[in-house]
Amino acid sequence: MSLRPAVAAVVLAAVMFGAIAPYGEAYADTPDPLPSQPRPNPPAAPAFFLGAIAGNGNDYGVEGGVRVAPHVALGLQGGRFADARGSGFGIGPLLRLSLGPQDGPYVALGASWFTIAADATNRASGTAVLAGVGYEWRPLPQFSLLAGLGAAFVPGVSVDRGGVVTPAAGGLKPNYELGLRWYAF
Repeated sequence: MSLRPAVAAVVLAAVMFGAIAPYGEAYADTPDPLPSQPRPNPPAAPAFFLGAIAGNGNDYGVEGGVRVAPHVALGLQGGRFADARGSGFGIGPLLRLSLGPQDGPYVALGASWFTIAADATNRASGTAVLAGVGYEWRPLPQFSLLAGLGAAFVPGVSVDRGGVVTPAAGGLKPNYELGLRWYAF
């Protein structure tokens, strides 16, 4: 009886199950004497975003924008609001400076142009300057949740009462921001 077929079967099984490493893998822990290829850069964070917001003077709204640098985003927000005086909409640009490229605290500065209508003849419009701090949490690479607090300064409001336009006082108002963002390409 020859051992040759049995030895061949054991060697074949050992190679198939990885017991005998192919040539070169036994020295995988030693450094490569040849210069290695440069490693590719990690993928860049998505640059464009769309989102749903609440706050910044609006009951609900949408936002869109672009990350111009890892810590800097420019956006445009718009939304609807309603209160005891009437209902209306607001739209304006926003600058958000993040302390981290992904998760982390941020500082936001923005402006808003708004209009409100109590009825067909009584309307008001004005501008507001917004400032706040918050936190952006990214549980997934493409999605983030935002929460922030701040203030809105309304320098003044123009009130139109049936064709007669009069100025009205503005003021400093508390502000909040809640949002959900989707980062795309």
